[in-house]
Amino acid sequence: MSSYVHYEPNAEQKALLDRVLWKVMPLVIALMAIGTIDRSNIGFAKLTMVSDLGMSEAVFALGASLFYLGYIVFEIPSALGAHKFGARIWFARIMLTWGAATVALAFTSSTAMFYLFRFLLGAAEAGLYPGLLFYVTLWFPKSYHAKAMGLLTIGSALGNGLGALISGPLLDLNGFMGVAGWQWIFIVTGLMPILGVGVVVMTMSDTVEKARFLTNEEKAELSALIGPRRETRHHSFMDILKAIATPRVLGHGLTYTTLLTALYGVIYWAPSVVRTFGVTGTQNGLLVTLPWAIDIVLLLLIPPLLRNRPAVLKAFIALTLVGSIAFAAAVFIDQSIFRYAMLLVGIPCISIGLALYWTFPARLLTGAQAAAALAAISTFGNTGGLAGQNLMPALAKVGGDASAALLVPCVCLGLLCFGALVLLIRSREDGRPAA
Repeated sequence: MSSYVHYEPNAEQKALLDRVLWKVMPLVIALMAIGTIDRSNIGFAKLTMVSDLGMSEAVFALGASLFYLGYIVFEIPSALGAHKFGARIWFARIMLTWGAATVALAFTSSTAMFYLFRFLLGAAEAGLYPGLLFYVTLWFPKSYHAKAMGLLTIGSALGNGLGALISGPLLDLNGFMGVAGWQWIFIVTGLMPILGVGVVVMTMSDTVEKARFLTNEEKAELSALIGPRRETRHHSFMDILKAIATPRVLGHGLTYTTLLTALYGVIYWAPSVVRTFGVTGTQNGLLVTLPWAIDIVLLLLIPPLLRNRPAVLKAFIALTLVGSIAFAAAVFIDQSIFRYAMLLVGIPCISIGLALYWTFPARLLTGAQAAAALAAISTFGNTGGLAGQNLMPALAKVGGDASAALLVPCVCLGLLCFGALVLLIRSREDGRPAA
């Protein structure tokens, strides 16, 4: 029988960790935000792109979801590339190629081109998220993972909020300089990562040892705090395969798939729900931004309070329960103000739940095994993007209203709540920590 031992850094160590947090995480947050903008922009582009290119909602949804197919195919190789070549160079490569693919989407003139560019965009961005997750584990001990993952997820919330603020007004530029609104969305948001490449190359440190903002004594102290999590010994290809093909990794992959089905479904479909309120593109952007602004505040407040696994699991159960109820209410109560209020509740529940979830698989392995395992979990999870973006319009069509699609996050969060509750009960009976 084992128990969870929680180590609390002393005051001097906390000061060091907090300084590292604010040195490392701003750039990580920015990378996550820019990546999220280029994922969420499709939901706004869809509002006019569908009619301009003569596509049906189902045909467009399939094309939009091909992003995740490209991401899945290249996820693990790309994450291993980050481990081999270093975060600084690899993240710069990812940003350059995904920015180019996003700009290319502005020149889409047929369904076939749309499908190709969406697949290439996913392939270009593959490895970013698991690479960032692995990068964070190189800098912080386990007791800081919830706080660090919360900050990383702020990047996602910030990207969704800023993406809505940017995409809404750009959509209203329809016809400016002879360019459609949806084309402006892809051009502007595609240039953002390209312009950020230089910042990453010049300012990012690959590891603690290479950090220019730390003294040698601080590097030694930080390495001791992080411990074996930062093991860098060589792992064979078979070691990596074994790390991926374990029941625990597969279980985490299924959980993550369910989370992302809810998250990416909502990101893709929220502008369509808000459009039923009779608003302009700019107003739509403002309304979609607010739940992500609330999410950012809660991400700053909640994860830092959760320093052990039982507390994280209980918070996850509460969030998924509240979120599931909120989305159910949004489906069945036909009032725009109330429906929007439920979006303000439900969307942050998914996002914060995602931040809490990643504190568990981040503990699993070390070195290249950890990079591969995190990438495998992310790969499994991104099938949720395929599912979510196709399920949402399908349910909306069956239900005869855009809000009917919100049953997808409702069911997903309900399943996650039930699974987490079972895990908590079993861990108490066994006298061991949930993982």
